Amino acid sequence: MSHSFTASFVRAEVEYILIVARSIFDLLQEVVSRFWNDHINLLDEPRNRLKKQNRLPPGFARVVFANDAPRTAQELTDRFALPPTLAEQYVRHAGFFASLRAARDHIIHGSSNPGTIFVTERGFAVDPKSTLYCEFPWTAEHHYNENIVSLMPWIANIVVKTIASCTDIVGALGHEIKLPDELAPGYRVLLRDPMNSALMRLLEAIDGKSVWWDEPADPQPAAPQAEDPPQDSAES
Repeated sequence: MSHSFTASFVRAEVEYILIVARSIFDLLQEVVSRFWNDHINLLDEPRNRLKKQNRLPPGFARVVFANDAPRTAQELTDRFALPPTLAEQYVRHAGFFASLRAARDHIIHGSSNPGTIFVTERGFAVDPKSTLYCEFPWTAEHHYNENIVSLMPWIANIVVKTIASCTDIVGALGHEIKLPDELAPGYRVLLRDPMNSALMRLLEAIDGKSVWWDEPADPQPAAPQAEDPPQDSAES
């Protein structure tokens, strides 16, 4: 394929990543709000009444912002009766959500775009001074030359932070509530997904280990052999 055709494809993928990542926050909030509003009762009766009076909104922005101003953890606790640990996670990830929403809105409404994609022998690169990428903390390792940088660390940042936001918020909610007894005690499900290797590659990029496509990722550790002595392990 020609470089111009490839660059056009990559631009469309960057736009798609931003749109999907932004949507995930609202999907997360819809799940949390339905669970919080319909299935949780607080032991503190005054706070439980407050929770019922001020139902948690299904949109992420409506939780973390009030008239476009970010809410504090205390404000979230006072308004929605959220536990402090859960409120702190909302506040922790509100800044990333705001930058993601702004980038997505600029693209959807046509005031911005992913900019020029440069196709190099080391992979895809962008101008670090352009609108979409200028706030990312670029380092010397990211640079192809003095003018362009690898696109991979920026993509890794979007994907990894989106997943981390969901993990932290759901984890904080699960930490604060008492779930029913297990239906099948000790039963665990382990998932193997074909995308796992791609996610591991992005983790390498965000850690600064392999920020270009021509750099091999670190090999995965070999599985222990049968003769290896068993190791102590803890299950959570």
